[in-house]
Amino acid sequence: MNELNQPPKNPSNQSNASFFEKASGKIQSSLTIKLLTIGILILLLLIPLDMVQDLIRDREYRNYEAINEVNKLWGSHQTLKGPVLSIPYKEYVKEKVDDKEVVRVLIHRLQVFPKVLKYIGEVNPEKLHRGIYEVAVYKGDIDISGLFLFEDALEWGVDTADILWGQATLNFGMTDLGSVQNKVMVNWNDEDKEFKPGTSGTGLFGTGIHVPVKLQQGDQYNFNIQLKINGSQNLKFIPLGGITEAHLTSKWVDPKFTGDFIPDERTVNKSGFEANWTVLDLNRPIPSVLKTNMNVDEYAFGVDFILPANQYQKSMRSAKYAMLVIALTFLVFFFIQILQKVNLHSLQYILVGLALVIFYTLLVSISEFLSFNTSYLIAAGATILLVVFYMQGILKNIKFSAIIFGFMTLIYGFIFTIINLEDTSLLIGSIGLFIALAVVMIISRKVNWSELKNR
Repeated sequence: MNELNQPPKNPSNQSNASFFEKASGKIQSSLTIKLLTIGILILLLLIPLDMVQDLIRDREYRNYEAINEVNKLWGSHQTLKGPVLSIPYKEYVKEKVDDKEVVRVLIHRLQVFPKVLKYIGEVNPEKLHRGIYEVAVYKGDIDISGLFLFEDALEWGVDTADILWGQATLNFGMTDLGSVQNKVMVNWNDEDKEFKPGTSGTGLFGTGIHVPVKLQQGDQYNFNIQLKINGSQNLKFIPLGGITEAHLTSKWVDPKFTGDFIPDERTVNKSGFEANWTVLDLNRPIPSVLKTNMNVDEYAFGVDFILPANQYQKSMRSAKYAMLVIALTFLVFFFIQILQKVNLHSLQYILVGLALVIFYTLLVSISEFLSFNTSYLIAAGATILLVVFYMQGILKNIKFSAIIFGFMTLIYGFIFTIINLEDTSLLIGSIGLFIALAVVMIISRKVNWSELKNR
């Protein structure tokens, strides 16, 4: 009776249910679908990775802002130029005015460089902080000396009778006048003269100081300038002398010698550095006398007072390998999934991927307070332990958890090695990727894909 009262079964519902169940089962068991899903998840993780890189760039920009603020208050990078003599001379130009020939007198200037130019400096560096950011600054005591000779004035292409020897100016160029810490004097042939702000009669320097001097043809003029300056980041010189010599000593242990000329002699140790340069006029395409202005800044040389490491640059280099880390990690999980015959849900892949992405935010934030190497160790260790703990709860297999731990330790160690290398990073990276591909090919060769497909 009860059987007769039961509603008839709908064969179509049975058929539909069976179809969806079968489709779902095929999707879950299809290796192709699994690989496609993993690939899509990797691509989706590009979004948070791009956000992380924007974060790194933003923090680096704030670091630059802090450096610029310190530069304005303390003193910016310094480039010392000269001194150079600016000597006026007459040029006679004939013109016709109302059918009459008139001779006009034009005043031009010769830019005469010293025969000998010596820079001797002692730089005392220190580190200033602007919030959490660190800036390298220095105090410099610079002695500038040399001499001018006018024995070759006849070769200047100007009649010496037209040269206004008594109206010359001595010009000295500096990048940042606001950082000068003393009244700048020049000992000019045993006569002390005080410099005035601005340059006079020359366009070689953007900013600088000058002092009027009186000259006589055939004389020799010795000069000496004592300069006390504040600066940051670097100190450079322009080789304007027939012979330009520079000698720098400092307690800074991480110098970077830059510019068109490297030191002839240098010593760098835990106590600081000492460097000597010698530049001849034959070494640079600048004549000893100019009738027109030219850009002399491009021939500067000197030293950068760099900090031991820029954590933002290293963090960005590390983030560029993020897709490699995620792809290789997901590939390991895929093989473990096959070998242990478990199904990992897409959400589980996403959570692991997000943990790998958050590694870079940890790295940047910690490196603003600790050294980059220490920060990398902490961030990598925390990420590895989190992923291993999570996967152990899923797999319930210590052997596979140990494999994941070993693999992630290896990959993070490999990335750390690459970002700390300069010249050989491409070579080491290429070899490492080749080995990784070889291992994957060897493992995949032993897998019976036909059996897995029919499983």
